[in-house]
Amino acid sequence: MISCSTLAVLKKKTEFSVCGLFAVVASQCWGYGLFFNRSWMLRSISVSGGLLMLLADALSASKKRELFAPLLLNSVTDPMNSHKKSNYLQLLGRSLLVALFLGFMVAGEMSITRLVVAAVSFVGCVMVVLGFKAKWSAWILLTFLSVSNLVLNNWWTLHHEDPKRDFQKFDFFQTLSVMGGFLLLVNSGPGGLSMDEKKKDF
Repeated sequence: MISCSTLAVLKKKTEFSVCGLFAVVASQCWGYGLFFNRSWMLRSISVSGGLLMLLADALSASKKRELFAPLLLNSVTDPMNSHKKSNYLQLLGRSLLVALFLGFMVAGEMSITRLVVAAVSFVGCVMVVLGFKAKWSAWILLTFLSVSNLVLNNWWTLHHEDPKRDFQKFDFFQTLSVMGGFLLLVNSGPGGLSMDEKKKDF
């Protein structure tokens, strides 16, 4: 996990690092037996969406393809095909990235505040998936995630022997990974398969 994360941050061997991190996410779900835990699965799906955003960003930015590129994209012989597949990865990544908010919308008792937050989150998620004002909506969801992560996953306030500390710490850093996916969306945009991109044609 440390090796793949370091490679991803350094933008080295991104295809390898993404595959390794996908394996980590899958092995955690299998190892902890949490496939049917809604909160865990939604968070894992969102992390996977962030990984796809990372892969799409790396593939669209790099000019040379290394070992995995001919297998995944055939970009050496067909650069246009490479660009199209990068757009599909961005679309899939955007769609998975918002899964974490589904848990926020349905968890806990319904109140006026929760209803307003759920409505804003839902609209923001739809806008991200459609790629409509995607950067602005990603900023809104990112802000919401930042605040909720500090409030809900404040593991540093718990005693070091409290069993909840490790769970909250894990959730905190996983949510940080999802926030990284939203930052990638803000930085690189929603890609070609989005309403924002289609508006440029008119």
